[in-house]
Parts: sequence; C-alpha cells; structure tokens
Amino acid sequence: MKAGSKSGRAALTVTAVLSLGLTAVFGFLWLKAGRGAGGESKLDIALETKPILMSAAYKVYAKPEFQNQWTARAIVRNRGTAPARDLKISYKIVEYCDWSNSPVYPLVIPGQTVVDQFYPILSSKVTQLTSAAPAKLMMRCVYTDAAGRERTVEKAARLEMRGRNEFLFTELDYARDIMENFADFHMNDPLLAAWVTKDDPVVEQFLGIAQQVAGGAGAAIGNEQALTLMKAVWLLMAHNGIAYQTPSGESKNLQQLQHVKYPRDVLRNKSGTCIDLAIAYAAILHSAGLQPLLVNIPGHCFPAVKLPEGGVAAVEATMLKGPGSAAAFEEALKTGTRELSELKPGAFTIVDVQEIREAGVTEPQLPEPPGDAMKAWGIRNPFAEGGGAGEQKREEEARAPAARGRDAGAGQGAQMAPLSHPQGLFTVMIPAGWQPASSPDGATIGAQDPQGRAGVDVTAYADRYYQPGELQNIVRQVFRRFAQTMPDISAVGSSGITLGGHPAEILDTTFTMNGVPSRGWVVVSIQNGRAVVLTTRAAAHDHAAWAPTFNAVISSYRGGA
Repeated sequence: MKAGSKSGRAALTVTAVLSLGLTAVFGFLWLKAGRGAGGESKLDIALETKPILMSAAYKVYAKPEFQNQWTARAIVRNRGTAPARDLKISYKIVEYCDWSNSPVYPLVIPGQTVVDQFYPILSSKVTQLTSAAPAKLMMRCVYTDAAGRERTVEKAARLEMRGRNEFLFTELDYARDIMENFADFHMNDPLLAAWVTKDDPVVEQFLGIAQQVAGGAGAAIGNEQALTLMKAVWLLMAHNGIAYQTPSGESKNLQQLQHVKYPRDVLRNKSGTCIDLAIAYAAILHSAGLQPLLVNIPGHCFPAVKLPEGGVAAVEATMLKGPGSAAAFEEALKTGTRELSELKPGAFTIVDVQEIREAGVTEPQLPEPPGDAMKAWGIRNPFAEGGGAGEQKREEEARAPAARGRDAGAGQGAQMAPLSHPQGLFTVMIPAGWQPASSPDGATIGAQDPQGRAGVDVTAYADRYYQPGELQNIVRQVFRRFAQTMPDISAVGSSGITLGGHPAEILDTTFTMNGVPSRGWVVVSIQNGRAVVLTTRAAAHDHAAWAPTFNAVISSYRGGA
C-alpha cells in the first residue's frame, strides 16, 4: 500500500502495494554456471515470502488479479555476461499446495531481472485450522546456462497459516514500515467480505425465521421492506440473547491480528464484538438480497445497508445487549446513521461486500453445521410461541416500517447516476437529479443539488505530463489557487487516501462562499500523467449530512485511459 511515503498509499483496494519490509527475505544465492564461448550466466536469486497467510482468505491467494496478495516471489537477476535460457520457477507449500505450473522465461539476458510471483491454489483443508500452524514453502528454479547445462536450484522458507477465524488487518510491519494513516493499518479490510457468509445454511435458517417475524417482507423490493427486515433481524437477535462483548486482539510481529467470528459463531455463542456483530448482521441481510456494507473507523466497526431505492441505512450493532435491547432498534438506526454522517476523510474504510465478492473474495468452505442448527442452538421465534398481548405488539412493531424519509439513510438518500467527462478522462457517480455543469473550456465538470445546498466538481489537467512525485507540490499549488478567490480558505486537516486506485491527498477545508460559511474536501491525485482535482462543497452546518454522499462520489471515481 505504500513504500515509505504518503503519496504511495492505497486504502480501499485489495490490490495494495506491499512493502518489502514485511516479507521474509531469504539471502541471495550466487549461481556460477559454466562458462561458454560467449561468457557466463551468473544468476542472483532471492526468495521472498509473506510471513502470515489467512486461511479464511485462501481463495483470494490463488487469484493473480489481486496483484499484491501474492504468497511468495522469486527475484532473479543475471549478473553474468551471457544469457540464461528457459528459466522455469515453481513453488510448493507442503501439505497445502502441490508444485505449481511454471511459466517459461525463454531468455534472461545480462543485467535483466525477472520477478516471478506465486499465487497458490490452496487446499480447502486450511479452513480446518483452528489455530496457527507452520508451513514449509519450497521454490525450484531450473534453467540452462551459457554452456548448455541444465541447472536446478531449490530453496525453502517458513510461513505461518493462521486459524480460520484470525484476521490480519495489515500486511505492513509496525516495526519496519512507515505507517502514517488509517489506510496503512487497514489495508486488508476488503478481505473481511470472506467472513460475510451469506450462503451458510445457518445464516439462511436464521433469515427464514426473521422473515417470519417481518411478515414475509421482500427486503430487496423497496426501502420500507428493507428497513422492516432490518428491524426484524434486530428483534430476533435481541430476543434470543445475542449481545455485544468486549473485543480481544493479538499482536504477531507487530502486525494486528484479531479473532473474528463467523455469523454461525455469533448465533451459536450468542455474543460477538463490534466487528463480529456487524459481519453477522450483514450476512443475514445479504442472504436476503440486500447490499451490506462494513464501515471501519478507528477502534470500531458497524454495519450499513445500501437501500434498494437509494440511500444508506446504518445501525450501531453494539447496542445489542440481549432481550432488553429489543426496543432499541430505532435508536441503533439513529446512532448508526449519525456515525455514518460523521466519517472523517482518510480515517475510515467501507467494505462493499457485494462488490468485493464479485471481485473474487468469496466465503471459505466451513464445516457442515447441524441439520437444524437453530433448534440445536436454542434460536427461536418468540412471536410464534406463547402469544400474549405484549408479544403481539412486538410482532406488529417488527412488521412496521422502521424509519422513513431522511432517517432511513444518509447523504439525503439519493440514487446515484454517472457523470462522465466528454473526452472520457473520468467518470463519477452523482446523486440522480443533481444538475450537471461544465467550465467553458471543458476541463471541469460538476453537479449540484437542485436547491444549491451541495455540489462537486472534477478537473483533469492534461496541459502537460504530471509525474507521481509531484503530488505534494500540486496540492500546494491547488490550495494557493483557491486562496486567490477565497481569501479566508483554511485547511483544517489532511490525509492520504486513494482516488480511482491511485494515491491521493485530501484536504478538509473551510471557507466562505456567497456569504455563507462553508466546508469542503479537496482531493488531489496524479493519474496517467494528469493532475486530477475533485472538490466538494456544502454549508458548514450541513456538511455532516452530506458527507456520506461526498464519500460515495469520491469512491466512485474512475479514471480514463
């Protein structure tokens, strides 16, 4: 995600760049091949491995499209005076993965470096691990030297397979790597989608009971039905004694590890940390066809849902405290929505579970649960048993809409629509119904809500080729340019984020616009030789309400070729 500098960060993508400092580097091996008429091949070979693999994410490690989730890589440099031919590199993880199919590098000329990455197809037996287990990784390098002789070199390294419940928040090492912002500590957050096991029969069984409580509401049909089901799931969890518990963590090589329960664990044990409850709640709603989100902020995680008709509804799951919390859903919804609106730039990640699953992060193969897990674990529908006026009232409440209007979501609850640069330089998603506009020269396009309460603008400067190392200078130039028209502008905070998968800097600014105290974010990035500037604006007193919308716009940015 970074290489020692703020401008080299990526926050929310699974393709984050790993620092070499977090890998186990096994010393260089000099191979002096036979000398031919044209000189000699002399290969310098290094093997690097990740020290820790998460067994729950074993399917991800097999996918080269997740470029920086490699398990090991060989770095081969020809320091000789003659080429090496037909270089083949293969790997094996004893007990978990047989020898990989090796690509062939036909010619490695003097001075050339080959970097070969290993994406293992791991056996599902890794999901049987309940605690850490050592594993042996082997690498085999075969090539033909300048004299025509076949050479074979084998090396081995040790790595650690963690138990199926253990989540590693970052690939960076606290002791070796520069870690300056929230993204550095949470670079693996997208992999939490593997814990959202919507297809687990246990989750489907619980959902079936919740749908009974909700009166058979089709959650994916509309906002009202979705909110009805969200409340029914909450009531069912509360009445069955599922409650928040204080988290515990582990430090391994100064990398943050935490035991994270699967939804089945939460339902069986009837307890969970904030992240456990968020994942369980998300999985149940995802199984119903809704699109859940996991929102991570410093020291905390809470669930949210993209509503079918637009908007986002969030709940504070730590307010689940057993049967006594059954009536607290509306308060939990209110608290979650407020937390969502108060997100600070650069200090959160949002895992769109459906989006990440579609990208290839899928749930692991878990052990077969009991045939009727709900009965075995004492999960029941309290509204279908015993009757009574009090229970009937609760059932009616569960079937009623949980919230309406602005309380149902954040960021004004608008559906999103694409806004594209006429030359294809970028595309962003803006609330449907916002009024688009562009500068006379076409460099800037933007939009604002019909009442003029909020707006965004995006500019792509292509007047020259901008280098990535210029980012901080460009940030200062942009700020000075704004100060020419808004003398009172002030930057009250800044942090590194990503924009369209590229490093970016975001400034939190205050200023006066048309006599109104205002607040806005200025996001600056350099992409494909262009300097991109995305700005947001709203009245200062109203900015928190618009923050989820602005975050959605920033997250949606996609640059052109």
